[in-house]
Amino acid sequence: MILIFEASPKLVTQYKMDPVKMGQVNQFKEKFVDIASPGILAARIFRQHDAKPLLLAPIGGKIGQKIKKIAKAEGLGLVDIDFRDESMEEVRLGLEDPLILQSKPTRATQEEFNRLFSTLTSYQEEVKNFLLLGGTEAIEEKYPYLIKRSHDLAYPVFVCLNGRIQDCVKERPFNLVCSKDQLEDYSGLKCNFSHEVIQAGKMVLAAGVKGLFIGGRGKTSIYMRDHSYWTIQSKDLTRQDLTLVTIGLSGAYEKKYDLEMTLKFARALGAFDSQSVDKIDLADLKQRMKDLSIKEGKFE
Repeated sequence: MILIFEASPKLVTQYKMDPVKMGQVNQFKEKFVDIASPGILAARIFRQHDAKPLLLAPIGGKIGQKIKKIAKAEGLGLVDIDFRDESMEEVRLGLEDPLILQSKPTRATQEEFNRLFSTLTSYQEEVKNFLLLGGTEAIEEKYPYLIKRSHDLAYPVFVCLNGRIQDCVKERPFNLVCSKDQLEDYSGLKCNFSHEVIQAGKMVLAAGVKGLFIGGRGKTSIYMRDHSYWTIQSKDLTRQDLTLVTIGLSGAYEKKYDLEMTLKFARALGAFDSQSVDKIDLADLKQRMKDLSIKEGKFE
C-alpha cells in the first residue's frame, strides 16, 4: 500500500463557455465538477495500475464534504482529518485559457498537524512507501518532520518539492526528485552539463539521500544512487513533469520493478502533464517507454 500525503485537495468547478466579458452577463453551456491535486492524481494513477493507495488529506467545511464524497466514490483510499478551515475551491471559467478563481489555501494549526501525524502510525503495518508531492511553502515547511516520522515508521519516502530542497535533504529521504535549478540552489554549482549535474548530485547523496532523480527540461535526465549514475535519454520526449516522475518511482517501488524498468516507467510517466491529465493511457505510456534508453556510469 502507498501512503500519499495531500495537503491541499481542492474542489474544481469548470464552466464550458465563451471567453469572459467583464461588466456583462456571461452564459455557460456546461458545468463539470471534479477534485484535483497532485495527491489525488497519484491516487488515481495507482488505482489504474492496481496498486492500493491511501490518501491522507485535511478536509474542512462543506467544500471538504464534497471532496470526500467524490474521493470515496472513486475508491481513492481517502483517510480524512477534520480541519477547521474550509477546503480549497477552484472555479474555472472557460476551457481554453480559462479565468481561474481560487479560495485561500487551507491553513493548519499545530494541533491539527499533530493529529495528522499521529494518523500515520495507524497504518504502519500496511504501508510500503510514503509519497510527498509539492505543496505551498507553508506546507512544505512541514515536510522535513514528515520525512523524519517516515524513518521512525520504516516507510521509504519519495519526495518532490516546489521550493528549496535544503531542509528535506537533511532528513535523508529514500528518493528525492528535483530540477537542475533546485540542485544548483542546493549545491551552489552550475549544472549545465551532465558531469556538472553528477558533481552537484554527489553532494546530495553525501548528505544521506539514497536515490536522486534530476530532471525538469530537455531530453536527458539523470538518476544517482550509491556510486553509480544512470543517464536516461529520450529521442523525442522533452516534457519532464517531476510530480509524475515521483509518482512513477513510488509506484514502481510498490510493484518491485527492477531499476531499468523503474526508470523507464517513471520517466515515461513524466512525459505527460500533471496539470491536464487524470488518467494515463497505458498503451501510450508503453510506447513512450520504448523511446527511452539508459546508460550506466560510475563515480568516485
